[in-house]
Amino acid sequence: MAPQPLTFGRLDKRKLLWGVVIVLGISISWVGATQATKSTYSGGFEATFFLVWFSTCWMIVCFPLYVLKERLIYKTPVRDLLRNSLQIWRSDKRSFLSLATFASVACLVMPFCLLWIATNYMYAKALALPQFAPADVTALFSSAPAFVFVLSTIVLKDKITVLKLFAVPMAITGVVLFQYAEGFSAVSIVGSLFSVGAAIGAATYKVSVFFM
Repeated sequence: MAPQPLTFGRLDKRKLLWGVVIVLGISISWVGATQATKSTYSGGFEATFFLVWFSTCWMIVCFPLYVLKERLIYKTPVRDLLRNSLQIWRSDKRSFLSLATFASVACLVMPFCLLWIATNYMYAKALALPQFAPADVTALFSSAPAFVFVLSTIVLKDKITVLKLFAVPMAITGVVLFQYAEGFSAVSIVGSLFSVGAAIGAATYKVSVFFM
């Protein structure tokens, strides 16, 4: 019997399944990273910037994993992957790895690097507060999608829908109620500011990607 063609229904179910798996993977890894970061603040360790730098250094494994995935799944030659990746340092009018090309790439990437450092620093700094639980930081950071909607509406001119208009005030109300439940102590306010600042930074980072 000949194999049945892949219908749209089966394709949508496959996409939905992969979407659920990816979301669960992101959630588990994010919770694990948050708990691991919180656990490092013990025994007098308070080097927040070092923690951000150390965790960012592990981004270097992303490209080898990408090459491995392309090689195993799509059988793409490693030489072609490296050649295509190096095109960022080339242009029609500039030589390979010229100072002008490097400057243009640096001007494009540097704002994202600074925004990445600031966002992760605020998130890690909120976790450094002893009276501020990781669940509290994560809950406040979850307001990032609301800020993404606001920024995308202002900057990217995205369409406004009723559901989004309802979600934004609900997210802001959740932040206010959360702060009210925690009490308006100095530690709680500082932790909330760092957490919400990290959420705004993450939202700005995501919206700014569309300008690349």
